[in-house]
Amino acid sequence: MGADLIGNYPDMPTPPSKSDITQEIALVIDDGILEFPRELIIIKRYGITSIFLNRIDIFLNFWYIFLYPIYALFLFINFLGYYGAIYYNHCFSGIFLIYTAICPLIRFYEMFNVVINFNSKSMYSENFYILKILFITLLLTLNILIEIILLRTQYKFCKGLKNLSEDSIMLLLNYKEDVNTLFT
Repeated sequence: MGADLIGNYPDMPTPPSKSDITQEIALVIDDGILEFPRELIIIKRYGITSIFLNRIDIFLNFWYIFLYPIYALFLFINFLGYYGAIYYNHCFSGIFLIYTAICPLIRFYEMFNVVINFNSKSMYSENFYILKILFITLLLTLNILIEIILLRTQYKFCKGLKNLSEDSIMLLLNYKEDVNTLFT
């Protein structure tokens, strides 16, 4: 009844550890069933979502290179995150997680910097100036929204990667091509 003095709750299920997930994978493989454990399916979904959002961010960073050449470094970090999500590399995914945590702040700074400093550099007519500001502001707003969603997804993906063993990573990599049958 209730909790004991240490704080253990006997009625509550405990979260799976590395050994539990590895034992469950071993049982699935021994029985010859091609079903993934629920934890692996969730990590696979976060990985696929991270790859999709990372591709959009890579595309937008190609456009930003024309404004600021420093985005070549950011593009390199995006490719690290892409590689980390495809091959379930915890180190690269962690670096990309730090980047996605900092990136919305950089985008907010750029948005205000463009609006404040663009007027002094403008040699164009008033209408062209307003359209250019509007386009850049919409592009940055879209990128901020994508970065926030990517941050949430990447955090859950990295959190799930911590509990994976080498066997479960190999199982995910071996069945990478068969993505359509995983979620049916």
